[in-house]
Amino acid sequence: MENSNENKSIHDDTLNNNIRQLVTSGTIPIHVIYDDTDHFRKTPRLSYLHNLATTILMNNACDFEFRYGTFILNPLFPIGVLYDLVDCKTLPWEIHLRKLDTSRVNLADVHMNMIKHAEYLEKGTTSRISNFSKEQHKDIETCLIRDDFQSNLLFPYENINGLKSIATRFHFKDGTSIVSLLDLDSTVFGICQGIILKNEQVKDILYLKSTDYWLHICFPNAYSTIIEEFNEINKKLTVTFRPVGNIAIIKDNLVVIPITTKITTCENYVRRKLNLAKHLRIFLYLDGLFQIFTNEYLFNITPNKDKITLFYSVGEAWK
Repeated sequence: MENSNENKSIHDDTLNNNIRQLVTSGTIPIHVIYDDTDHFRKTPRLSYLHNLATTILMNNACDFEFRYGTFILNPLFPIGVLYDLVDCKTLPWEIHLRKLDTSRVNLADVHMNMIKHAEYLEKGTTSRISNFSKEQHKDIETCLIRDDFQSNLLFPYENINGLKSIATRFHFKDGTSIVSLLDLDSTVFGICQGIILKNEQVKDILYLKSTDYWLHICFPNAYSTIIEEFNEINKKLTVTFRPVGNIAIIKDNLVVIPITTKITTCENYVRRKLNLAKHLRIFLYLDGLFQIFTNEYLFNITPNKDKITLFYSVGEAWK
């Protein structure tokens, strides 16, 4: 009996690894229109708009904006997630690119912050990532730029073993995403990595996690009502602001605000309290561990908590 269970476990691991390999090698044919010129690319599902923009603009420093129709695509998420969310049937996928005058954020920094957020939710710590050497960070950045998603460095599959809950983002047609921490026995449906899920248990689809360590599940035909629901019950969150480095201390550093507030409002609060010029960029870090991006809602940072601490700095304090 023990041998039978052991053989089944080996078979399941082999099957999952084979499916994982198919996921990491998946591509989407994309038709990009930029400056009235057509560009055709076969792009990995796990890649980012950052890389796609670089190949067309021949520039990795200027910022950019991709649109599908009137919908602005979020550059924080992998291309496969964006495709599943807005147009999961049409190929090649036609999107429009616009060059912006602002500077582009570093792809590796964005990627590492997404990983830290996921690991913080799943394990309560980001120590594994924070302890990476400079060489490891450089190797990960190289893998991202080269779209080398077969590398075990980007997604050590063995790290998902032993997890009791999984960091999950549910994406909706209106662009809203909702963060949830799902138990392994939870059942989900939707679209993940181009695969239609029908009441699948989370523990059976861990191989569909993206290289940013999130399980992304899309609902291309549904709108989220979470903001209206939270506003209706007037749910709030206590936020404590603390400085990083030599920046001034905010006297009124504890505020209670609706959890539907975006991080940009918190940035503006710091700016107003310290009387900072508009051109100065404010960075906010949850518990000093990882950066929270401007368009994120407070309810997505640490679900089910009623208080958080945000460390603030002018300019990037740490990566």
